[in-house]
Amino acid sequence: VEVGVQKAHYIEELLSRWSSAWVVFGVDPWSDVSNYNDTANVGAREQQQAFEDARQGTARFKHRVRLVRGTSPDAARHFVDGSLDFVYIDARHDYASVAADCAAFWRKLRRGGILSGHDFLDADEARLRLGPSNDWAVLPDGTRQPEGKAVRSAVVEFAEAMQRQVQVTYMEGRAGIPSWLIRK
Repeated sequence: VEVGVQKAHYIEELLSRWSSAWVVFGVDPWSDVSNYNDTANVGAREQQQAFEDARQGTARFKHRVRLVRGTSPDAARHFVDGSLDFVYIDARHDYASVAADCAAFWRKLRRGGILSGHDFLDADEARLRLGPSNDWAVLPDGTRQPEGKAVRSAVVEFAEAMQRQVQVTYMEGRAGIPSWLIRK
């Protein structure tokens, strides 16, 4: 499962390299979201175009990909506990949303499964590396996370609560953004 698909570039990459993956589900609302200050949060027309791009980009994998239009907490309810091998979270980057995504999908993973994601940064780091339009301290209710916590803090605290270790990749791409993973 990829949570936060946008144009499905990661799903395309994943399926082209992971030939034994039966099906990859891509979960995204493909709609503009209130109180989300991120360059990926664009208007309705751009969101619809991103959805169409995702459909076209994954068409060659049509039997191995399912695009699910909805929020991650709603989508998580449709998966059986212990049924997933791999979840990649790259949706809302604020602390509360990442913590909720981790909790919602953790129980869906089988033992030994991988919970992972992108943008292992907190709010101040994101603004410095990605620019001021990426203000991940803003929570879904419009309030601000006072300590500037975002992805990094949510993931580290979740891993500690689950008594698991977080592994972090090297800095990737121009902006140097690491990914993370936790084995269940």
